[in-house]
Amino acid sequence: MAFHFLQHARLLLAAFLLIAASGCTQLTRLPGDRPGQGQRPGGGRGPGGQGHGGNTTTKPGGVDASAAAATYVSELTLNNSAAPVAVSNKYAANVHYGTSDRLIFDMYLPKGQTPAPLVIFIHGGGFANGSKDHFHKRFAPEITAWTNAGFGVATINYRFLREGPDGVKNSLRDIQRCLQFIRYHATELGIDKNRIGCMGISAGAGSSVWLGVHDDLADPNSADPIARESTRIQAVAAINPQSSYDIFSWDPMFMEKYGVKPTEDPRFKPRVTEFYGTSDFQALTTDPAFVAMRKDLDMPAMMDRSDPEMWFASDKEVDKPSDVLHNSIHIKRLVDTAQSKGIKVNAQVPSLPLNVGSSETLQQFFLRTLK
Repeated sequence: MAFHFLQHARLLLAAFLLIAASGCTQLTRLPGDRPGQGQRPGGGRGPGGQGHGGNTTTKPGGVDASAAAATYVSELTLNNSAAPVAVSNKYAANVHYGTSDRLIFDMYLPKGQTPAPLVIFIHGGGFANGSKDHFHKRFAPEITAWTNAGFGVATINYRFLREGPDGVKNSLRDIQRCLQFIRYHATELGIDKNRIGCMGISAGAGSSVWLGVHDDLADPNSADPIARESTRIQAVAAINPQSSYDIFSWDPMFMEKYGVKPTEDPRFKPRVTEFYGTSDFQALTTDPAFVAMRKDLDMPAMMDRSDPEMWFASDKEVDKPSDVLHNSIHIKRLVDTAQSKGIKVNAQVPSLPLNVGSSETLQQFFLRTLK
């Protein structure tokens, strides 16, 4: 019986990796697999010009500078627009924090007493697609509640895996930069630098956790004043997150529960290398540069008592071994590790079941932690 179960689990995983749908499951699809776009694993085509990701001729993801995105900007330009959600706040759409069309965010500016708390939404899509616009559609009641409470609310875009030299680090650098850009312009935006929370779904959820647990990425010696801004945030909310962006750390979880290791499936390996900006799977475990990169992406390993309070949720009624991206065991790993480090955690996951901390809603969580 056990043998047949394991065989069934492996078949389900293989099937999922072959037919993964669009949207938040895009980690299992080669980004850019559409007409007119290059198929170079780990490379990709982005806007021309010098990127901001360091030396683009060295590993990880060693590609020429033409693959890197356009540069960041420092200036704030706000154009008042009609808000997608019916609120009385001023609303600015497509605010640039870089010269690329991907490096933009929308913001409901706070009204009333300032400086005000801020909630930042990071969209999902497996770092391969998605848009900030999803936030307006799915979270309209929360936007209304937060703006009514005097909050600012932002939703951001960022580069995808193939739009720069370093895979997922392209996206995370942009997310980091957008946070620092907003902090640098906090006075103009009416924002309190010390009351900022991040939230997201899937890739956006994992990115929020990564920001929440990572040591401060501010560079106090930088000539760029925005780079000197802190990246520490005060609250994290994550819906269907991945537990770590060291994908090799997923193997023990899935092996224990389902008897499968995602990184050993030959259909998954090209997606893993794409994620890190290379085509050399073996290098991910042998090359010191990639090993260091994976370490910098391993959220549970970075957790400590200084990290902000976290709120987790899953919309999965049943977990399946084929769902390597959004299986609730990701949340369990994050919750267990956070609790062991003394971090305050709230999690309601019916499929496990897991009930930890408060049962408050997402809306209530930020109203309490940032107010």
